Amino acid sequence: MAFADNLAGAVPDAATCTVMIVADDRYLTLHQRDASGSWGAGQRIGNSTGNGLDRQQTQAMRGRVLLRAGSGRSVTTRLTLPAATSEVLPQVVRNKVESLAPWPISEALWGYRLAGPPIGGHIQVDVGIVSRKTALALLHRVESAGAKISRFEVGHDGTGTQGIEIDIHGDDRRQLMRNRVKAAMSAVLAIAIMVGGYGGYLAYRTAAQTAAVEAAIADMQTALRNKDGAGGASQKLVQANALFARKRESRPVLELINTLSKLVPDGIWLSSLEIDGRTVTISGRGNQVPGVIATLESSDTFSDVNFASATQREADAAADSFSISASVEGKAENP
Repeated sequence: MAFADNLAGAVPDAATCTVMIVADDRYLTLHQRDASGSWGAGQRIGNSTGNGLDRQQTQAMRGRVLLRAGSGRSVTTRLTLPAATSEVLPQVVRNKVESLAPWPISEALWGYRLAGPPIGGHIQVDVGIVSRKTALALLHRVESAGAKISRFEVGHDGTGTQGIEIDIHGDDRRQLMRNRVKAAMSAVLAIAIMVGGYGGYLAYRTAAQTAAVEAAIADMQTALRNKDGAGGASQKLVQANALFARKRESRPVLELINTLSKLVPDGIWLSSLEIDGRTVTISGRGNQVPGVIATLESSDTFSDVNFASATQREADAAADSFSISASVEGKAENP
């Protein structure tokens, strides 16, 4: 699901991190970014296995924390490749990692970055590789002490060089976003099924009402033919004509649904539709709700459009819930 992967986002930039922990082959060293944006002097906080690191020390690690595996724990190298490989660079680098890593590819984590613009038809790529077991153990030890790691890098032990980012939390972050997208799609599908079923019910009810009106007209016409006396016949005729006029001027429910579908703007979702004589009430949620009233008023189908109840803001959905009523205009007579 590429869409979900895009929503999952990327690793924070190193420039936004305020704390860096460098793990060389012997010690863990803590650096904090000073007011000028540079890394301050290192403070030793544990040995190579993480022993000695405790929660009291990690209280200073507020904000985004960068964890770097130094040269004693990782492998870094620079590759020179044809510029044409830029379009398939991840696949090319992965093939190189298989021959460069001292561990099987399934047990390694790796990342890369361009060292600069193409020169003479070639590009230079810095590649960093670390053992998956080493990286996860180091990450677990630091986070167990209370620090929350925002970015993981491999590189040199000092602070004067730029590390190579490895998206160590990427799979978890993408899976979480995929689960959220799947849940949202399931909810949308359920709503669509409900709306479809409600539309079918309205169509059935309309057909039943139409059949009832036609039966009533037929009964009245029969009564008129069998009724003796002009007075009784006139009253039945008046009722029959009234029913016929109502049927002729009323708009079918399916026509109202189609009209609403065309008039309601994008970003507005309808959850219910009620029709009572010539009054229709719609409920739903979305943004820019006042625009719905203006749109319905400008149509030839609806008039007297107004809120049926107060609009409420739904903070979780970042949308307003609303209920709007309107009068349905009769069908225009053919010239």
